[in-house]
Amino acid sequence: MKGDSAVTLRTVADAAGVHISTASRALDPSRAHRVSAATVARVRSVADSLGYRPDVVARGLRQGRTNTVGVMVADLANPFLVSVLRGVENVLEPNGFVPLIAETRDEPATLRKALDRLAERRVDALITTAALRSSAAELEAFADRDAPVVLVVRALPATRLPTVRSDDRLGAELVAGLLVQLGHRVLAQLCGPQEIQPFTDRGEAFVAKARELGAEIVDIDASAVDPTYEEGKRLTGYLLGRAGRLPTAVFVHNDPMAIGALEVLKHSGIRCPEHISLVGYNDNPFVDQVCPPLTTVRIHSYTLGREAATMALQLMAGERPPDVVIEPQLVVRESTVRHAPG
Repeated sequence: MKGDSAVTLRTVADAAGVHISTASRALDPSRAHRVSAATVARVRSVADSLGYRPDVVARGLRQGRTNTVGVMVADLANPFLVSVLRGVENVLEPNGFVPLIAETRDEPATLRKALDRLAERRVDALITTAALRSSAAELEAFADRDAPVVLVVRALPATRLPTVRSDDRLGAELVAGLLVQLGHRVLAQLCGPQEIQPFTDRGEAFVAKARELGAEIVDIDASAVDPTYEEGKRLTGYLLGRAGRLPTAVFVHNDPMAIGALEVLKHSGIRCPEHISLVGYNDNPFVDQVCPPLTTVRIHSYTLGREAATMALQLMAGERPPDVVIEPQLVVRESTVRHAPG
């Protein structure tokens, strides 16, 4: 009978020797705790052997749920997000939820359209790494009207939306402390888009800590339009084209931008780290394989994803968990060295 569409929940219950309501609970991840472990194992074994597939749509209609969670990201090509999405999936799947992925490309109009599509599909919650300052009102409206919203990675401090994030201010302070400890006194930074809260936090905290430690900041009065390799190249070219003394170390607000900066330094005849030390952010895959291996700040992306999915489940259960802030880790590699004056 494997795969036979005639296999019903009653068929499974009869074969397992339990009441149909017991079989229903045993096969529902959100209610299986109400049944003994032995009964759950027996019912699930029988269901597998018979090829039974639960009608998730019908179950959702009865429960007023679709068992789907919207997961909205800015850029699916960003390697940093792979671990975040894996963390989300590894929590949602055992609890019977399926993620629906939407990409915004950091375009406000695309974000609004994605929210509309997810609302039409009646997702039970929304997890987003794509929050922009200008999108705060739309995300709050979605949370009020459609489903709970969890912000992950990108916070919106002016809102009341539950948030899971890394401590970006601490991460930037760690970078400033490292560079000053290495003897660098003239520093610069390549800032990410100011519409995105983590980049604002990193920039403000880096400048404040560096000045507190007695360093000078070369301000190029520009920031990235997008947090990309191409923008890292553009901003580095702008920095090198400025009149006056160049910094001996540069903090770049994410790893793709930092790799773009490395490329421009190389083609300009400026050696990293001999002439300019460079620090990135995120610890993306393979940044330890570039030349030189990149000093960066590690964000625990998998943990962020797991915590965000756990928070979404709690919100769906009627709870209001506290925000989660995870400490980043400074990873020192070969793109930073002690400054030798002259």
